[in-house]
Amino acid sequence: MILGLGTAQFGMNYGISNSTGQVKKNEVENIIKYAKNNGVSIIDSAYSYGDSENVLGAALFSEDKFKIISKTAVIDAKYISDENIKNIDIAFRRTLQKLQKKSIYALLVHNCDNLFIPGHKLLVKLLKSYIDTGLVEKIGVSVYSPKEYLAVSKVFNPDVVQIPLNVLDQRFFQTGLLEKLCNDGIEIHARSVFLQGLLLMDPLDRLKNFKEYSSTFNSFDKFCNQHGLKRIEACLGFVKQMLEIKSIIVGVTTKIELQEQFEAISKLVPDLDSYQCLASNEKALIDPREWK
Repeated sequence: MILGLGTAQFGMNYGISNSTGQVKKNEVENIIKYAKNNGVSIIDSAYSYGDSENVLGAALFSEDKFKIISKTAVIDAKYISDENIKNIDIAFRRTLQKLQKKSIYALLVHNCDNLFIPGHKLLVKLLKSYIDTGLVEKIGVSVYSPKEYLAVSKVFNPDVVQIPLNVLDQRFFQTGLLEKLCNDGIEIHARSVFLQGLLLMDPLDRLKNFKEYSSTFNSFDKFCNQHGLKRIEACLGFVKQMLEIKSIIVGVTTKIELQEQFEAISKLVPDLDSYQCLASNEKALIDPREWK
């Protein structure tokens, strides 16, 4: 398992704990250089991440061996038309131009709801054509829950799946779906390991918007104290034990933050059974789309 670099912060003000806004271009270069020198091989981006792909393309060198993942533009319609497919294709080719790449490692469907509407077969056909023409090596999907993935699997066979996974959101682990995905030969990337930074925030700051979940956060803080762990160590330590995970996608705003994550992931932590007491099924907490 390796750390992968998420780049939403490179193109916009992203993350509930992000107090510094979009990362400056010179700091992006510092982060990329540190990532390359420390074995990061996967960089995750998306068409909808603001200016991220332009910034990323300018910071990369032609000899860099990063596996770049991007995501499709979202289709906001009740059905997928030929015009929608044309726009998706235009957006992807713009992605390649912005990244200054002839091809990328993987392209994921950003909003899996696009696979549940009439015409979705046109979208799948387009993605497969990118493999046939060598524009991408793999195709896949980003999902928010086991339920979403199971629905996707009925209409699409992805090579890569991005899933949310953290000490509170243990659904893919506890349902056994994580193991099933791995056994099916699907490459799994874990995202939201810090729940957009919420799990790393100062307790008082967390309670400003999530007061009703104070007992959940208190349990997490108590767990960290009992085991002599920093919050970042507990979060990364939970996911790193899952051998099914190919990469943990983490977002940072400074090179120092990435250094801290490399240090934290090497920390010894309790086994997975010890973390089960922290699991939450509160969708309004573990799904950022539900946040007010």
